[in-house]
Amino acid sequence: MGITRSIHEKNAGLPFDRVRLAKSMGTTPASSAFMMKLNSSAKYGLTEGGYSDARISLTELGEKAAKADPAALIEAAMRPETFRAFYELLDGKRIPGSEEASAIIIDDIGIPESLASEFLEIVVRNGELIGIVTEAGNSHYVSLADLNLQTSPASQTPPTEEPKASPQTERPARENKAPAEPSRPGVHRNDKGRLLVAHSGAGAIADRIVRTLDGFSIPHSVVEIDPIDSSPLSAEWANGMDGCSGAIIVMAGPSQVVSTPGVASSRTSKMLLQLGAAVDRFRDQVVMVVGQESDHFLQTIRIQRVYADGDDAGKFEVDLLRGLMNSEMMLVSVPSRNL
Repeated sequence: MGITRSIHEKNAGLPFDRVRLAKSMGTTPASSAFMMKLNSSAKYGLTEGGYSDARISLTELGEKAAKADPAALIEAAMRPETFRAFYELLDGKRIPGSEEASAIIIDDIGIPESLASEFLEIVVRNGELIGIVTEAGNSHYVSLADLNLQTSPASQTPPTEEPKASPQTERPARENKAPAEPSRPGVHRNDKGRLLVAHSGAGAIADRIVRTLDGFSIPHSVVEIDPIDSSPLSAEWANGMDGCSGAIIVMAGPSQVVSTPGVASSRTSKMLLQLGAAVDRFRDQVVMVVGQESDHFLQTIRIQRVYADGDDAGKFEVDLLRGLMNSEMMLVSVPSRNL
């Protein structure tokens, strides 16, 4: 609720400039934690706008939730399909101990084993907040009896993981349209389509990539891969590949991403799956942006790579452009001069 509360209290509920929103929350727009909050807020259907959008807006549901409307809070908590499935599966039952509950989450909900404990903690906390989960003695119980849940998962607007979600619950791969003419002489983009950038929790690195692409008027879209999504291939990533001519995959090290216990291995596995899909789709027109921490297990992958370690923005920009040129995702020519 941090995002919605800040928009409601500090900007009168009006669309909030992304940079000022981050500042109002005591952070920066490049912070991975801030980007994760933006992502989560959109998944709950509370806001519209991602880390590459100029403004973040409250949805109708978000406006109600910001005012602590009980029905809106319930709807938001039930919006993610996996959370709703958990509540409906255990409706009227006691939530078993952590080991047994984790087994249910893995086997019946489809959450990766490495994320089961975190999922359980979040789903119980959310349930307590809206009254779906109550504590009696030393046990927690789920009850949907007093809730109006006439909207079924099939008819409800799907969460962000689903490919056919409405703009309020899933932001499509965000397209940054470049001007008709390149902003720097002698640089020509690939006319077959934009480039697709994928990362998972590595928002700071993604921002560096976006600034470089913007500087050379290279059209692009950015997708943040959700490590808790149980589907092997992100629907947003799969849809985003349409109309693109190449991909930039960020394989960041642990120190370069949002620090979330138990997510590191799942995050890496998910990004490797997206990488495989990109290579299958674009062949040689794929560039990996890696950190030294993650490079040791990527050595056998023969793909153009750019290192994102260090604070030398100029070197990173040059290396990224060189990688794009070597993979024929960007062409450079010297313009003729009128003598």
